[in-house]
Amino acid sequence: MEILSERFPSFTMTEGAGYFRGNKEKTLLVHIAIEQPQEVVAAASLIREVLQQEGVGIGFRGHYFRATESDIPKLDP
Repeated sequence: MEILSERFPSFTMTEGAGYFRGNKEKTLLVHIAIEQPQEVVAAASLIREVLQQEGVGIGFRGHYFRATESDIPKLDP
């Protein structure tokens, strides 16, 4: 939450349960309304790095993207 609150004045977080490779894990869904979607990608990449995750998912305009160490999506406004 610290990473997000430093970058975005408003956002919504919802706790949930997700499944990764068949294993249930705690999940946070974050909803951010912003005109510069690449700022969301930058935040997702930092969260992935800090939490040592393989990837962080990003939903944008009905499509799913994944920020990984080797693949940082480019999202056009």
